[in-house]
Amino acid sequence: MSYRDPDWAGRFLRDPEKVWPASRRMPNLHLKDEEIGNLIAFLSWVDKIDTNNWPPNPMATRTGPATGQATRGEKLFRTAGCTSCHSIGGIGGHIGP
Repeated sequence: MSYRDPDWAGRFLRDPEKVWPASRRMPNLHLKDEEIGNLIAFLSWVDKIDTNNWPPNPMATRTGPATGQATRGEKLFRTAGCTSCHSIGGIGGHIGP
């Protein structure tokens, strides 16, 4: 999230191919607006922490604990299959950034 703003991320999560038509494509997960907001909150929260010791224990950072929205986004990140391609702190796939 440090190089993309939340508006771009929201448009991308709604329709990845339309926003970034490239040879490697993220599947359209047909996320609801609330799910997109939760994922963006989680990714924004993760962007501000040191993920070398992921997951943080307790689930808190120098900026405080994850909000309810970020916590819901983390659950969605883990259950929607995002970790098949994406990793945080070395946990997950290595296809996506």
